[in-house]
Amino acid sequence: MNCLNQVRCLPPRRHICATKQAESQVGGEKQRLAGATCTMLIVGMILLMVLSPGTKAGQRFGMTDLEGAWSVHILTSGYPDDFQSWAHGTVTCDGKGSSVWRVTNETGWTNQASATLTMNAEGIITAPIVSPGGSAFHGAMRNNKDTIVFTLNDGGGGYNLGICTRNGGTFTTSDLAGTWYWHGLVSGDENTWTGWWYVTTVVDDSGRFKLVEGSYLNSDGETVRTLNGTMNVTPDGVITIAGKPDAHGNMNISKDLFVMTMNDGGGGYSLLVAVKAGGTFTSRDLSGTWYAYGLVSGSSYDDHIVWYHVTTEVDRRGNGQFVPGSYLDCRGDTDNTWTGTMRLAGDGVVTIPGMPTFHGAASLGKDIWVGTADDGGGGYDLMISVGRPGGDEFDSDMDGDVDFIDFADFANHWLN
Repeated sequence: MNCLNQVRCLPPRRHICATKQAESQVGGEKQRLAGATCTMLIVGMILLMVLSPGTKAGQRFGMTDLEGAWSVHILTSGYPDDFQSWAHGTVTCDGKGSSVWRVTNETGWTNQASATLTMNAEGIITAPIVSPGGSAFHGAMRNNKDTIVFTLNDGGGGYNLGICTRNGGTFTTSDLAGTWYWHGLVSGDENTWTGWWYVTTVVDDSGRFKLVEGSYLNSDGETVRTLNGTMNVTPDGVITIAGKPDAHGNMNISKDLFVMTMNDGGGGYSLLVAVKAGGTFTSRDLSGTWYAYGLVSGSSYDDHIVWYHVTTEVDRRGNGQFVPGSYLDCRGDTDNTWTGTMRLAGDGVVTIPGMPTFHGAASLGKDIWVGTADDGGGGYDLMISVGRPGGDEFDSDMDGDVDFIDFADFANHWLN
């Protein structure tokens, strides 16, 4: 029977009133939600305009940030006939960028060189020749201004990756207490072992360290390793390992990172970069601009052995890409692109789907991470990224502009 012909299909009057009242309440709620949505969208638009790359507020740097005394650790990689080694030493710099570098390598040979450093407002550091036969220096300063990462050619034909940590502060061995993510690279020739490795260690207040069971892996796929010993920290932040006189390191002023050089048990030369665990992270902590510096080691002329640096943009979902034209390696190659997704776990571990050998870890300051991976050309890669987190968080399509597309993405993300 057609319901339109049935008067009883209509509810009694009291139900009609109740229904209208309910509809009024629902309508009011819709209006409130619409108002809230409109308000949020307006706020979102304002945020997009205020935080756009053209006007974003970010960490600024000046030449005076270079002033002072620094400790430096360097790993040199190269082909079998190239010079390969580790080195550590000191750098002194004045407020105008005039610097003096004094380093000693694993043979005990000491070298001194001078260079005039220039740093722009984004914290990128450049310089002409640092050592005889070497190439132009390129580096980046960390946001808290206590760490610099750099690459350059070595005067002996090899390729350098280096880390400077600012001197200052007061340290004790107990500053090492806690859990640390270690990532290392070993350089050498055909007669030595070369490759990457990483491990998680636990250190007590006395400097005694041991690996976390199951955390060790190297580029050969080996997972079983005995690793224990005792580290010591001097009042000025120098780190040594008992019974290993070739090991030398420094802790940064923030005490969330240390770097160390040493001889490897397989005859090569090792650079270790460690970041302290214990923070809480989300994928949004990767959002921003990252300046990556890397070194590739190998043992054959068939391996792709280089230093490189590149700028990467990552959005708040972990989608990243090399900034076009920003890649450069020691061979002068600039034609290298990458687009992919990075994952940052809650404990600070960084992975890249599609790159199964990649493993990294972020610092407690969330503005530097270190990682290792197989290089696509047959070598072994250690990379350190210095970040300007969150700077381009609203540039969802990473085109360099915060525009209507980004606004629509923001609105869609909020409404859903």
